[in-house]
Amino acid sequence: MDEQQKEMAQAKVSLVQDYLHLFDSDEGKRVLLDLMEKGHILKPTSSVNGDRHSILNEGKRELVLYIMDMVTYNVEDIMDLIGTQTQKTKKGGSSEENEKLFNYFDD
Repeated sequence: MDEQQKEMAQAKVSLVQDYLHLFDSDEGKRVLLDLMEKGHILKPTSSVNGDRHSILNEGKRELVLYIMDMVTYNVEDIMDLIGTQTQKTKKGGSSEENEKLFNYFDD
């Protein structure tokens, strides 16, 4: 892993920590539950009002799913991956191994 990749990964870790900090509070949990309701997480996105509404509902759902993904990351696992990848790169680690770290964050 080169220095730029390491910086990108560490920036992502910081962002994950921000999400975790925000949504770990009681207020954050209430907001997340409200977003889940408004984002059609527990109900269908299809609408009797037509495809346009269904598409809008699906967009809302996608955003809430992104937030839910962000608050379920394990920061320690991410940091371990960064450390492991840094050590392997110094020893000539493969690009396949580097992909594992970046796949951790795929949307």
